[in-house]
Amino acid sequence: FSGVKIEETAPEYFIHWESDFQTLMSFTNVTFPSDWKLNNSAELLSNFQVINNTYSIGHYTEGCYLQEGWNAYYCNNNNLGILAMDPHLEITKEVHFQREDGYHSTDFSRWQLVIDDEIRRASWLSNLVDTASGKNHYNVTFESTIPPKISYSLIGQPSTKGVRLSIHYAGPQSIYLYKDEVSVERKFASKREGVSQNEVFQKCADNLWRIGENILELYISGEDCKIRAEVVNALMVTMRLETTVEDFYANNGPQRFIDQMSLVLNIPPHRIRVVGVIQGSAIVQSFVEEERSSSSSIKSNSDSVSELLNLESKLKTEYRKMDLGYTIQQFSCGRIQANKRRLGIRKTENL
Repeated sequence: FSGVKIEETAPEYFIHWESDFQTLMSFTNVTFPSDWKLNNSAELLSNFQVINNTYSIGHYTEGCYLQEGWNAYYCNNNNLGILAMDPHLEITKEVHFQREDGYHSTDFSRWQLVIDDEIRRASWLSNLVDTASGKNHYNVTFESTIPPKISYSLIGQPSTKGVRLSIHYAGPQSIYLYKDEVSVERKFASKREGVSQNEVFQKCADNLWRIGENILELYISGEDCKIRAEVVNALMVTMRLETTVEDFYANNGPQRFIDQMSLVLNIPPHRIRVVGVIQGSAIVQSFVEEERSSSSSIKSNSDSVSELLNLESKLKTEYRKMDLGYTIQQFSCGRIQANKRRLGIRKTENL
């Protein structure tokens, strides 16, 4: 609402909230009577926001003051926005949502099924978020499997403000990110690499997959920043090498692993990524992803699966040709199909 002029209405009658749904109203250039005063010593500003009476949000958001007559909070910081999540017709259970500092902990409502011309549709989920610096980091955890395709956007804030999401997956995943149907460059790092948070999360679609932690870090800014995270078909390849994790990293092991697998399979290196290196000698977990262009156009699912089957068969017979600098003690390879969201049959060889 912009340019609202309030004349005779008493402060307690300005608005009254009856709904329990999380809602945000933004006001700009509002003119008040000179004798207007709000409860709880709230400073009256011409630009402000109003949210419904949600204690876990309003009480812990700086600049928000409960107005009992409104059954809502008056907020003079203009940092609040609505995070929307679109599951693309998929249905799942509850989603838990918590700010990194422990406050502002809420549950998204369950996916809703509605009938529209006999087509099943799943409703979007939304939650109020604080974009203030230092308070805009949120953990997102799904009770069940995360939908294979889900879009995120931030409503009610400019492109200069945003939120950082830590989306927790149950295990290693092969995920592509898209903005306006164009593939976004993905970044990967482990705890060993000490990536600076400030360098990574500054603009729309900045991202990081935390290797070994199965967490997708994703920055969503306001305005035109709708990002789709899509799980894709892939091979999951695991090798146990006769070395230590420390030695593997010290000798540029991840890049050498990618280069050698690319050579054996005759595919470009960007389709291969190391997603984890864990103790037990050195157990290297990796993905060989389906072929995708810079846009969201891909092969049909059957063509993609067929190609991965061929690569799987080739790798099982020729992985010994990989010159990794270490003896391969154990090898396993299986398929992850995005539409089924589960691992295929895996064959393991002990050498």
